Amino acid sequence: MKVKRLEDYLKNISQDSLCKMFFQEKKFEIREKIFKNINDQEIFKKIALEDEDGDIRKLAVKKLNDQEALKEIALKDKKWIVRKIAVEKLNDDDDTIKKIALYDSHWFVRTLAVGKLKDEQAIQKIALKEGYVNVRKIAVEKLSNNEVLKEVALRDDEWVIRKLAVEKIMDEKFLEQIVLEDVDSDVRKAAVERIMDEEIIKNIVLKINEPSVRKLAVEKLMDQELLEKIALEDKEWDIRKIAVSKLTADNIIKKIALEDKNVDVRKAAVENLIDDDTLKDEVLKIELTDAELCLKLLCRVKSLDAIKQILNNSRSYLIREVCADILKNN
Repeated sequence: MKVKRLEDYLKNISQDSLCKMFFQEKKFEIREKIFKNINDQEIFKKIALEDEDGDIRKLAVKKLNDQEALKEIALKDKKWIVRKIAVEKLNDDDDTIKKIALYDSHWFVRTLAVGKLKDEQAIQKIALKEGYVNVRKIAVEKLSNNEVLKEVALRDDEWVIRKLAVEKIMDEKFLEQIVLEDVDSDVRKAAVERIMDEEIIKNIVLKINEPSVRKLAVEKLMDQELLEKIALEDKEWDIRKIAVSKLTADNIIKKIALEDKNVDVRKAAVENLIDDDTLKDEVLKIELTDAELCLKLLCRVKSLDAIKQILNNSRSYLIREVCADILKNN
């Protein structure tokens, strides 16, 4: 009689026999084949709690459903990867989760536990005192206490954690403090993005020199007097461009369109012009050098008299055709 292949043999014996064979066998490859045929939760529990081979315990924990056994494994197993799998399978036992989140020796296991943690006091403690940045990050993401968030935003050594805290804070005066004092531009920019108060925005524009932060603040600024000063005097062309695009005074916009040393700033000024006579002059001025911008401006001219003047004075066939079409349809 031919000897059956091991796999076929294992499929046809009892769970008790499989358990005895499993614990008597020493070779991992054969134990793994035996394990694949086990479907008894008590055997999984015994293997997960008692087997000396961490890789075998890992296999058993993946199959195990017993919550009490999973708690014990999550708290006590020598291998962090086994504890990790147990934590992933734990239900809502916050006391066990809290112990693991606070005290497990491996940062990855603590990270998983913090992700499942509901205890606000424990979350706060981890956000303030945990040594590993990835663990703190998860805790800060779950924080809801404003005062603790502020403490994190002020104290944490890692800019990415401070930024995460800033992105959850609503107190605009505190956010102003962050903009003025934090050493990292990404944190300062995150704070600016959450500020809506015009007086705070003005103060930031006046006190901050860093272009990337000032740029965000100027994008929020509404004060026309300050915008005019920035559009005329700021040394950064991209900040002048933002300012001029928000101006409403045509005389200032026209001055910038004619005099600014940067072509992108001049274009932004031209695009913001609203006076028909000024628009007409600009169309005639740039019709041979920037057809795309010229057509944009032409479409904004409201006065038919201005359109007629452009038609009569234009050197561009395209512009004359567009003007003729506008007049024909009006």
